Amino acid sequence: MRLTHRLGRLSALLALAAALPQVARAQDTYPNKPIQVISSQGVGGGVDALLRAIGQGLAERTGHGFTVDARPGANGLLATNACANGKPDGYTVCLVNTQFVLLPFLQTKPTYDPVKDFEPVTHIVTASLALAVQKDVPARTLPELIAYSRANPGKLNYISLGAANPVDLGVELLMRQHGVNWTAIPYKGAADSTLAFQAGDVQLMFITSLNVMAATANGAGTMLFVTGDKRLPKVPVPTLNETGMPNPAVGGIWFGLVAPPGTPKALRDKLAREVAEVLKRPDMVQRAGETGYQLVGSTPDQFGTFMGKERTQAGALLAGKPKIN
Repeated sequence: MRLTHRLGRLSALLALAAALPQVARAQDTYPNKPIQVISSQGVGGGVDALLRAIGQGLAERTGHGFTVDARPGANGLLATNACANGKPDGYTVCLVNTQFVLLPFLQTKPTYDPVKDFEPVTHIVTASLALAVQKDVPARTLPELIAYSRANPGKLNYISLGAANPVDLGVELLMRQHGVNWTAIPYKGAADSTLAFQAGDVQLMFITSLNVMAATANGAGTMLFVTGDKRLPKVPVPTLNETGMPNPAVGGIWFGLVAPPGTPKALRDKLAREVAEVLKRPDMVQRAGETGYQLVGSTPDQFGTFMGKERTQAGALLAGKPKIN
């Protein structure tokens, strides 16, 4: 038995040793074709534009960029399911966000484990969020909005991107804190919700600051606050803390890349390094600062640790919350 065990271990070590040169060669030539990014975000939103800009930068550096396959909806499951079943060869990755670690806590039977069922690649960005109101709503500050909502219960509605979406969770935390009730109106993504807000179909919009800036640019509404520690240079509205009604649980939303299980770490390391270099470009840094995006560009290990911490915090925050399936 002992000899058999030793022979088994030796066989495994020999197989690993034989595979190492192949991984090294693949890393040297990677990427040698476009990388498919299965995205949980709709086409036309701020993060979608950022993802495509990163892909363009990657193409300039390596000769091959991103092919974006947008699959919004179903609380991100359309994208994550496709990614989980993808080939672990470095040419399939998935753009996920904070919802990626929130959703399993809201499912009766979780469909995936964000830590065990995927491989981390890189934390790309954390985006600040902003709240805007339609021009017909008689409120130009958060305290005024809360006062109006209390005096007119059930009269206001807001854009909902899904019960497990972090922006919906942020709205819920605001309503809970201030004792108000707004009606959720479902939309599939940032682009659809922006058009709806501009058309006057919905009264409140809480989403990434870049999308809120786009939605209010034509005068359709007013931005009341932005999350994070700094005001936006082009839209100097107060931060949530400056409104006098802070809520530490209402923060930003992060976005990153994960890969199918079994994707070699050497390839994930290289992709993370290339993305990080693109994020250092002056044009990327300037654009991020203007739109409330905090560029990160982490290593796979750093992103894995970050998601683990986010998962722990999400478990505590969502304890006792009703399940969505």
